[in-house]
Amino acid sequence: NPNSPVAPYIIVNHLMSLPFEQLGDLCDMLAGPAVNAYHYRQLKEMLGSMAATREGSRLPDFLIPTASGEYIHFDSIQKDSTYVLLLLGATWCAGSQSWEQTINGTIKNYKDIQLVSTLIDKDERQWDSPLMKTLAISHIPFVILIDPQGRTLARDVRVWELDRVLKQFKVPYKK
Repeated sequence: NPNSPVAPYIIVNHLMSLPFEQLGDLCDMLAGPAVNAYHYRQLKEMLGSMAATREGSRLPDFLIPTASGEYIHFDSIQKDSTYVLLLLGATWCAGSQSWEQTINGTIKNYKDIQLVSTLIDKDERQWDSPLMKTLAISHIPFVILIDPQGRTLARDVRVWELDRVLKQFKVPYKK
């Protein structure tokens, strides 16, 4: 029922399993009390973040936390001739650490690519990182492939498909 105040909550719960266009269509169908619900506002915010980070879109500038606790702007690491693999993880996440090792092993065969690994937080109880909201990320580890112009080529790349994805987007291979 598109008028139900719980309708946006249901869509939010299925957020990552539905295509972006379908999410927008479902959100546009909501009416009445549903558009006044908290989850409707949350859904609209998530859809805005997802639109800004969709494949083919230029990523907005955002702050990346460094290991030393400082922050740097994404635009300052993006170079015109380099692809970027952005790995978002956490110190408490064993998967993040093993993914970083696997990614480094894979990208050593490619040129003009750099891995930027960042921690969303250091405490698993603090899951609402601003970076996760900015990039519309719901889980970690999470990898985004970004082209030299700062456009998202692929989101949520899995380490076991990384080599295929890099070849698909013609990232230069070392000879």
